Amino acid sequence: MAHSEFLRRLGLFTVAEFLSAEESAHLRGLAAVSEGVAATVYRDREIQLDEQARKTLEVRVKDPLQLDVERRMHGLSPAFERHFGLQLDGSDRLHWLVYRSGDFFRLHSDVPSAVTVDPSGPYRDVARRAVSVVVFLNHPNHSEEPYQGGDLTFYGLMKTPGAKEYGFPVNAETGLLVAFPSATLHEVSPVTGGKRYTLVTWFFAREPEEASNADHRDVKTEIQGNH
Repeated sequence: MAHSEFLRRLGLFTVAEFLSAEESAHLRGLAAVSEGVAATVYRDREIQLDEQARKTLEVRVKDPLQLDVERRMHGLSPAFERHFGLQLDGSDRLHWLVYRSGDFFRLHSDVPSAVTVDPSGPYRDVARRAVSVVVFLNHPNHSEEPYQGGDLTFYGLMKTPGAKEYGFPVNAETGLLVAFPSATLHEVSPVTGGKRYTLVTWFFAREPEEASNADHRDVKTEIQGNH
């Protein structure tokens, strides 16, 4: 398992204890009792339900802590820009995911080819994803709510010949934030026991014409790339 500091050396951005144990427990409790829908993928210029590629539950959480988490997440934008050498322009809303036993997300990246996205369509911002963010709300050895399986594994982090296909599973820690370029290939292995709770979002690349007048965007659609 790759620890957060090792992931940083491989080029990812990590914050240990971005959420405290108490905050994570509070958000898990809300997610456990919130209404959810089957998560979707983006394909052929539309969102689709494809449980051969992805099977997990997305829930809607409404709580004052959510606003604080969003504020703190947005506050990391300058650090993301410096770390990844990007110019960013706002982010998606937070998505809350519950992986139950048997749930998974097969190998994918969070940003499709630009030619597969209608630039005037409702999902245009899916092609603008530049930085993906996942925060773990529990971990496999959690004392109260452990789970088995459900490893988030990254590929292509090593650029040396023969190493591009080597996978690095994250050593999930409660409250850990991991940010990565949205084009990075990754997967979530099937959960074999318990429930895996995460929250995710994406930060958008600034378009050239927006370089001097950035604005905040808040996309409300469920599209591919939740973790």
